Amino acid sequence: MPAAPSTAPVTVRLEKTANSALSELAEQTRQRLGQRCQDSADWTLLFDELGVELLGGADAPGHGVRAATRRLSRVSPRQPFARALGRQPRRIVDATAGLGEDALMMFALGHEVLVIERSPVACALLEGAALLGRFPFPVLFGDARELLGKLEPEVVYLDPMFPSKRRSSALPPKGPRYLAAVVGPDADAEQLLTVAQQVATDRVVVKRPDHAPSLTPAPRSRHEGKLVRYDVYAPVAPTEYEQTS
Repeated sequence: MPAAPSTAPVTVRLEKTANSALSELAEQTRQRLGQRCQDSADWTLLFDELGVELLGGADAPGHGVRAATRRLSRVSPRQPFARALGRQPRRIVDATAGLGEDALMMFALGHEVLVIERSPVACALLEGAALLGRFPFPVLFGDARELLGKLEPEVVYLDPMFPSKRRSSALPPKGPRYLAAVVGPDADAEQLLTVAQQVATDRVVVKRPDHAPSLTPAPRSRHEGKLVRYDVYAPVAPTEYEQTS
């Protein structure tokens, strides 16, 4: 997610049933978390034979959140998501991968996909899914603003942390709710959009909830669904930003 890293403490718990690759990932995650990794915290990353699971304080194993749980199935090219990405197969970088569900939909549409995630927690969930074959893409850990320029994508896909919807009594699904708590608030989505427009050769697609304003600058087109929409931005050469700044 393109948010300032959260400071929420996280416990890394390695079960004996985890294989050697997951054991190595657990140690790598501890290093990425740094001081956030604590022996007793409200959030736990569980590494076991099923991959990696994010548990809240009251969750028993098996009742938390895992990445890439969507089954690969056909996605209609008429859906707003598909139309926003374009009809022809493209090389897409999902620069805010989160739990990986949108990347799986891109893959189902025939696109070549690579994902970036800078949250150590979300990245561990994705890499755990990849180790068990549920997530068939390369996962890069780091800040997309620094990595995008090395990847030459045709399309950059951004899914910034959704702003909360006021006056709503509906509780968000557990996955997005947990991820928002451990990743932290969105602070630099527009900076990431600027970088993405300078790097993408075809377009930048930004996923937004129906109630949220578009990022600046204004998109060239929108594809609206029932609860979310997809704002599409044209590539912009760096010199164009310099002339207008």
